[in-house]
Amino acid sequence: MNTQTLSLSFNSHLAATMSSLLYLIFAGGALYIFLVISMTLLAHETENIAKNIDILEGELSELEHSYIALSEKIDMKLAYEMGFREDLRESVHIFRSNSATALLDRGEGF
Repeated sequence: MNTQTLSLSFNSHLAATMSSLLYLIFAGGALYIFLVISMTLLAHETENIAKNIDILEGELSELEHSYIALSEKIDMKLAYEMGFREDLRESVHIFRSNSATALLDRGEGF
């Protein structure tokens, strides 16, 4: 093996190593830019969601206040005035049975 063959082999390995290194640097830079942009967008979206939660909590508080105010106004007298009738003679009760209560009723419990 002569000196010219060694130097040619070394130069081709150096060129391949340098091009691989440049590709890795480019891919790392692209990945870094992508991650920074996606983190920025997620931070902005999180901020918007937090604002929406604050708005909804305010609306919920107003609705709860209205519900409490209305529930204090309603009594049986108002219900009868609005047309409520309580007729116990015609009331029908329907119960949903499931297998567990049926077994317990027959004494075949667990």
